[in-house]
Amino acid sequence: MDATFLTEKQIWGDDQGNGQLQVMKGYGTKTGMSDLAIVLGGLMGSSAKTSDNQRSGFVWSASSDGGGSVRTVSFNGGRYDYEPLRRYDGARPALPSSVTSKIQTSEARLTREIGDVEVKEYGEYPQTIVDDTKPQGKALKDELERLYQTNKLQATGKKYTFDGENYDAYKKPFKAKEYSEYQHNGKRYIRVEAQPRDKDSVLSNGRTPQAGENCWIEVQPIEWLVDPTGVWVARQALFSGVQFDRNNTYGGNFENTDMKHYLDTYFSKEMMANRNVGTPAVPEPSTADFAARMAIQRQRALDDPSQGL
Repeated sequence: MDATFLTEKQIWGDDQGNGQLQVMKGYGTKTGMSDLAIVLGGLMGSSAKTSDNQRSGFVWSASSDGGGSVRTVSFNGGRYDYEPLRRYDGARPALPSSVTSKIQTSEARLTREIGDVEVKEYGEYPQTIVDDTKPQGKALKDELERLYQTNKLQATGKKYTFDGENYDAYKKPFKAKEYSEYQHNGKRYIRVEAQPRDKDSVLSNGRTPQAGENCWIEVQPIEWLVDPTGVWVARQALFSGVQFDRNNTYGGNFENTDMKHYLDTYFSKEMMANRNVGTPAVPEPSTADFAARMAIQRQRALDDPSQGL
C-alpha cells in the first residue's frame, strides 16, 4: 500500500487558492495528535484546537519550503518550516486515490461526518491512552502492567515499529524499535515509555505524561477524512519520533526520504487490520494424546461391552 503525506498545495492551495483539497477547506488545516504521537515526543501547540475540538500540533507535509527545509503545518494551521533532521513533528498519513479506489466497501466503514466531511474507518493503529485519571482506567492500567510484568499478558504476534533514537539525535538515522501488541478482554494495546516533548504535551485525558512513564495505548480503527478527489487523509497525526530524513536539507523529492521509506516498510503494513487476532486457537490434540484416549475407551469397552468403541 502506498501511504504518503499531503503536499503544501493540497493543504493550503497555491497563491491563487487553487489545488486545496476540499477536506482541508471543510475540516481546516490544524491537525490533532493521537496520544501515541504525543507520547513519542510530538510537538504540540499551547492552546489551538481543530474543528472537532482536538488540541493541535506541528505536522510534516511532503513539500519543501524552497529553502532546504520541510514545509510543516504549524499548531495554528499556518505554514511553518523545519529541517528534515527533526523527529518531533507529527506524521499525518494520506492515501492517494490510486489506493483508496481499490479498497473494498466491506473494508472501510463510513462512521460519521465532521461538518460536511465524511469520515471512514479503515485499518488500525495504536492511538488512545488508557485513561488512568479515572478509577476504571487506573484499574485497567494497573492490571495490564501487572500481567505484563508477570508474563501473563497474551501477545497477539503483531508488532508496531517506531524510531528508537532520541528525538534530539539529529546525526543518527532511523533505528527500528518494535513494540509488541497485547490483547486483554477483547481489546488490544501496546506499551510505550513516554518521552514527552515539553509541558504542552497534553494527552486526551488532560494530563502530561512523565518521561519514562509506562503508557498503555489502545489499538483502534484509523479515521480518515474523505476528499471528493479520492484522497483520504488521517484525521489526526498518528505517530511522531521518526526522522523525516538524515540529510541536512530537503529539496522536495518525498519518494527519496527516510520518512517515505518508513511509511512503505513499516506503517503501510502495520496499519492493516490483524484479522487473525482474537480468541487463541484451540490446539489440535497430539498423536500421543489421541492414542491414550483410544486406549482408555477400548478398556472401558472390554470392561463394559455396552460402552462400545
